[in-house]
Parts: sequence; C-alpha cells; structure tokens
Amino acid sequence: MTGHNCWGYSQKDGPSLWYKSYPIAQGSRQSPIDIISMQAIYDPSLKPLNISYESDSSLGISNNGHSVMVDFKDVDDKTAISGGPLENPYRLKQFHFHWGTSQKCGSEHTINGKSFPCELHLVHWNAKKYTTFGEAVAAPDGLAVMGVFLEVGEEHATMNRLTDAFYMVKFKGTKAEFRSFNPSTLLPAGKKYWTYAGSLTTPPLHESVTWIVLKEAIQISEKQMEKFRSLLFTTEEDEKIPMVNNFRPPQPLKGRVVRASFRKAGGHHQALPFHPAFAEGNPAYDRRGGSPVRPSEDKRGRAEGGSYESKRGCSLPASPTPTKKKPAARAKRVDTRLWRTWVLARTWSFPCLQALRSWGCWVFDFGKTGL
Repeated sequence: MTGHNCWGYSQKDGPSLWYKSYPIAQGSRQSPIDIISMQAIYDPSLKPLNISYESDSSLGISNNGHSVMVDFKDVDDKTAISGGPLENPYRLKQFHFHWGTSQKCGSEHTINGKSFPCELHLVHWNAKKYTTFGEAVAAPDGLAVMGVFLEVGEEHATMNRLTDAFYMVKFKGTKAEFRSFNPSTLLPAGKKYWTYAGSLTTPPLHESVTWIVLKEAIQISEKQMEKFRSLLFTTEEDEKIPMVNNFRPPQPLKGRVVRASFRKAGGHHQALPFHPAFAEGNPAYDRRGGSPVRPSEDKRGRAEGGSYESKRGCSLPASPTPTKKKPAARAKRVDTRLWRTWVLARTWSFPCLQALRSWGCWVFDFGKTGL
C-alpha cells in the first residue's frame, strides 16, 4: 500500500522507531486505537453501511514484504462502500491483513484491551473528490478503511480460496493473478460498527483515514491461520523470516471521539450524560468508584449475562444498592421478639408473685398487731 521499504516490524525498524523517519507517527489522529466500548458515543445520525462489491473486480494477490494483499479495479463505483459516516462513495483499492504468532495477539485495533489473532483491512478511496489514489492518501478525507476482526473457530469456506493461493506469494515481492474473488464473503453478517478519524497504520502514516471497525468478527480455523504465518517477510534469496506480528500497537486517542452506530448492542454500554439521580449521595451512586448504576444492570451491579469482569473484560466496580428487607424476614424478627418477651415473662413471673405474696402477708400481720 505504501511502497516504502525502510521500515518493518522488528526491533531494529519496528513501530516504536517509525517516528524517526515519519514524524507524523506522533500526530494527533494516529491509528490503530484501543476502542473502549463503554466510552463510545452512540450517534443516531450514523447511517447503515452500503457495501457494493463485485466478484469480477479482483486483479491479483501479492506479498509486499509487510503483508499479503489483494488488489482491485477501481475505475468505477461498482466495488465501493457508502453510507455510514461517509458523504461520498469510496472505491475499494485493496485489502490486506495483520496477524500475530498466536491467538493472543495479531489485530491492530483492540476492544477493551482485547486483541484478536488477525485483522482484515479493506482500503477505499474518495474517487468523487480526488482523481487518483495517491492524491487521496494524503487528504484528510481521502480514505475509508473498514476493519474486520478474525477469531479462531470454525473453518471459513471462502477463506480457503485465499489461503490456498498463499504458496504463490510466499516470498517478499512475489505476485500472482487472483481473479473473481468477492470480498463481501469475508464480511460478518452483522454490520454494526465504530467509527473515528485516524490514519494509515503503516508508513507514511498519513492522517487521512475514516475508520469503520465492525463490531462482529468472522471465524477461521487454526489451520487457515497457520497459512498466514507460513508467509515470509524476506525474498527467496534472503534468510527466511516468518511474516508474523506485523501489527502496530494502539496509539493514544488524544481527545478524539469514537462513535458507535448501535446502542447497547451485544451488552456494550455507551457513555451516559450526567443526571442528578447519579449525584453523590444518591443510593444508586457507587461511592467506591463514582460510577452510576446503569439501566441494564441488575441490583448487584452486574450486567445481563454476567459481571463486567467476566463478560466485558472491564474492571468497572459493582454499584451497591441498599438491600430491601423481605416481608418474611421482617415477620421472623417480630416472632423472635415476642418469643423473647414470653420467655422473660415466664422466667420472672413466679419469683415476682412469691415476693408479692410475702409482702402482702407481712402487711396483713402488721395491721393486726401494730407496732
């Protein structure tokens, strides 16, 4: 996508050193980011995505030394994306992947700190406003990249067509024809998404990308994932270096807002506006963490389906609520008090009666005899 070769993913030329050659690496809208689902703002003005991909537009597959990439014809809007946060149709230029050595890492974006084994990037450009892809790359609204997470599970039937072609592009700089591939087969059924203003995740790191990160992941098998790891960073003549961990870590948000096209879908909470009911002193206010009890939580401060720790991967403290006393428990306490009163009465009644009788007899005798 960039054509630059003075950078990589090793300790000598990795992401932490890119700023030396590309100062924009420390810019104000760099990507990727860690998307905190509860801080994402639901925006009802965001439209559904309109994805129009044709299977006859794919051209070839290649290994550029940083990832595996599939190129597309971009002479018209037949293979394009529109809607969502986009004002114009954006044409598909190429898609590529980022992955790691295991299931614990590989994706560039993370959700609540969680990484996925792989992430697909479909790169589009604003052909209505700019005449060439190269011109769009450097423009603030030039690109739209759709990110799709991949997780290990069941085999993905369509992915086999792609991974079976990897042997032809195992080495850096190799290319092969790859026709009649429809990229819509790599998308999840659900199209709910997060969006924010960001950048390319590889040099030259231009801050020209409107990111659209799909919430739902697709599944591929471990065997298919291993085929990604069989690719090499190096040419056939060089020492073989496996192409793994080709991802940039999350960058600071720096005041940017992440918008969501959905509200509370899949258990994700959006930021709530301040309300007097959440003021300190209200029973619904969490005095330990200063967090209000949200509507979707039960009275133990847990979200539906489990705790925040187990379901969300978050460390939001539970919000205590005064325990309501059940009528049965209250009746039991009343019965206990009556029982104690009755026992005390039985215990002291006989001695008291004896004392009264003795005192009565003494008074009677005193009245008869006098002093």
